[in-house]
Amino acid sequence: MRGRFVLSCSLPAVAALLAPAVAVGHGPCDCVTPRSFEPGQTVEVDSQAIRAIWNPRLRDFTLEPGLQLRVRDWHHVAGEDTHTVFQNKTPVDGFSFEAPRAAAGRYLLLIYDGTEGGGHYTWDFVTVTAITGGGDDDDEFIFALVATLVAGGLVLALAIRFRRRAR
Repeated sequence: MRGRFVLSCSLPAVAALLAPAVAVGHGPCDCVTPRSFEPGQTVEVDSQAIRAIWNPRLRDFTLEPGLQLRVRDWHHVAGEDTHTVFQNKTPVDGFSFEAPRAAAGRYLLLIYDGTEGGGHYTWDFVTVTAITGGGDDDDEFIFALVATLVAGGLVLALAIRFRRRAR
């Protein structure tokens, strides 16, 4: 009877020691420069990496991130896209990426470093600010607006002219 008790107590302990370790994330890494930026700006990350995910969803984590982040609402900004902003087959020491087009707010950047079978990650929060300067998109919008107004004016002028002739 005593042998069965010892065996039944020691088997779970041995199994726990032999089981593969579950990868856990550590963060924030404080490895992103600048910490606050506009969409389209180049962002530098000073961390070993094989993959980085912008605004990750829960399924992008190897382990329930609530254990690390404590606040589930910060995992993913609803209504904004998830982007893989960096991916490489072998780990690199640092990388850069162009900040995705996103609404102003606080976003999570999830960084897998390639260790622990590829499941270990770190993370950091970054802040997207509103676009302050006029970019190419603003110029295209203004051109389209002016072209639409000119075309509308021409149609109106022609309509008035034909209406006068009809009288």
